[in-house]
Amino acid sequence: MKRNKAVFSGVTAAVLVVAIVIVANAVSMNLFKRLDLTEGRIYSLNPASKRIVGELEDTFLVKAFFSKNLPAPYNANAKYVQDKLEEYRAYGKGRFRYEFVDPADDVALEQDAQKHRIPPVQVQVVEQDQFQSKKAYMGLVFLYQDRQETIPVVDNPVGLEYEITASIKKLTRESSELPLIGILNGHQEPTLNQLTVVQQVFQKQYRLQAVDVSDGSNVPQEVTVLVIASPRTPLDDWAKYAVDQYIMNGGKVAFLIDKVNADLQFQRATPLRLEIDEWLNHYGFHVNDDLVADIQNPGMLSISQQEGFFRMVSQVPYPFIPSLREFNRSIVMVKDLERLSLFYASSIDTSLARERGVTIEPLTFTSPKTLLQEGSFNINPTQQWNPEQFDRGQIVLGAVVSGSFTSFFSGKEIPAPSDTLEAAPALEDTTIGVSPETRLVVLGDGEFFVDEKGGNDRDNLLFFQNMIDWLVQDEDLIAIRSREVTDRSLRPITPAKKRFVKYANALGSPLLVVVLGVVAWQMRRRRKVEI
Repeated sequence: MKRNKAVFSGVTAAVLVVAIVIVANAVSMNLFKRLDLTEGRIYSLNPASKRIVGELEDTFLVKAFFSKNLPAPYNANAKYVQDKLEEYRAYGKGRFRYEFVDPADDVALEQDAQKHRIPPVQVQVVEQDQFQSKKAYMGLVFLYQDRQETIPVVDNPVGLEYEITASIKKLTRESSELPLIGILNGHQEPTLNQLTVVQQVFQKQYRLQAVDVSDGSNVPQEVTVLVIASPRTPLDDWAKYAVDQYIMNGGKVAFLIDKVNADLQFQRATPLRLEIDEWLNHYGFHVNDDLVADIQNPGMLSISQQEGFFRMVSQVPYPFIPSLREFNRSIVMVKDLERLSLFYASSIDTSLARERGVTIEPLTFTSPKTLLQEGSFNINPTQQWNPEQFDRGQIVLGAVVSGSFTSFFSGKEIPAPSDTLEAAPALEDTTIGVSPETRLVVLGDGEFFVDEKGGNDRDNLLFFQNMIDWLVQDEDLIAIRSREVTDRSLRPITPAKKRFVKYANALGSPLLVVVLGVVAWQMRRRRKVEI
């Protein structure tokens, strides 16, 4: 009897366990939850991604062309891609679908991959104790209605969420035309040929176009954001007027201004006479004629020096290309940014905004260990830096200005372009005196995103993209783009702290073992005495 009860209890328990597992699986089909303990939750979808994929109005299909049995580390990438797509599917309300396809040994699938611009790549595998090349596919194609977008090769999962969400936004955009970003030209600014990296990363979100108003034209109305980056010659009155009226029409402008022309090759720096101070002051800010150096967060510079009979290349800390780490975290543009490298930057005076009736907020600062050079400049990278000279405290190098602006040309005659004898027509032949609510960005460096300067620096590109998104007021992708860990370098420490850490590492572990041994010996001795 007891045996029958035990058997019955065992069977009942087994049935209950099976029932619980079935119910749990049924519930989990409709519920999705992930516990992510990483900093910034980089393995979980950002709320913006969840909202965007949840608002799909039609089926969004992702075809993942991935070869099976990929060698490390590509096999881990494939698993990461699948996990990420599964998370999108969970929040897609049935409209986000994906499928994995292996084109190996299938001519039709290989042709399908090529049709979607997914090329095969060569990867190294070890077979029979030998390195061999193997053809593999690792690409994604996104299909929505009659549109498509492609990621040809996913060899590194960093930034994958941004790429997927950006593709969803692009393909589901009501208008096929991407917002237009204008780059002011005509004053020796960087040209589009010097912004190849920026153009590459912007291709899914924006179109870039050079804007030249020297012929008496206005800034095109379809320009969503105008970037004024590092002009080297003065802006004439017509250029100022064209930009002014663009702002009065609600346009957004990024003023990325260099006030000092620094030439490291000849170790020479001279002030740039741009004749824009009174004009910019009217909008509530001033870019000072100085150079800022930060000894606490210096950049690293490669220099060539003669060592005996040899010429050696070495890296030295260089305070005039600071690696900024202090940001106004209340502004979404830099909320999650870790670093921004500037090149011969000038300080920003923010004291003029109140009297102009606009709001200005500092965006990025130096560390408290700052040097300010005015009038004459010494940018020699081999000079001996005296820490006592870096006593100017934190200095603002970037700011955002928002509000309703007044025209610099109110009550003035409409200026004429410098290369004509007649006055050019203004917008609607009338100077607009007051703008609607709009926003500007000002930074004391205009080359941090140019190819030969900081264009290949991922953090600089993140900042530039975030800046454009913030000006466009399309902030969905800012938080996603800045989530990945990019820089975890050690902060500079004093010599005293270095010595402490050194001796603590050398002596701490042996001392801890000795202490634990003494404690164990004392406890054992007490037990013997009690016995």
